[in-house]
Amino acid sequence: MNTTRVFIEMGKNGTWGACSLDLEHYVIIGEGKTIKAAKADFMVGYKEVLEIDENDIVWPEIYDLTFEWVYDIYSLTERYPLDIPRLIEKAKITPHEQGEFASEEDARKVLRLLRKMGKEMAGIK
Repeated sequence: MNTTRVFIEMGKNGTWGACSLDLEHYVIIGEGKTIKAAKADFMVGYKEVLEIDENDIVWPEIYDLTFEWVYDIYSLTERYPLDIPRLIEKAKITPHEQGEFASEEDARKVLRLLRKMGKEMAGIK
């Protein structure tokens, strides 16, 4: 069984994207208004690739894949001017290489902190 990374990030338009760049012969993408929707759309794309390749069975790398979901909170800086290193420190998580996070829970911690900050700022008069 092969494992491939799927990068989850927020786009400039506020939607979430999922993209796998590790496969040699395919790029699979998904998009949605939420992380869950982007993952679901990605899986639809993966199934479509399986159906296309099923006729030829050219690239066996795509069969029996497992996905490692990698969350890119740094993509939020494309939309909002944030000090991501301080945000990561305040959320008490450890970033991995190039701002990637090991788990969905790490990403959710940062998003919860951002929502809390937004509520506090909305209350400023």
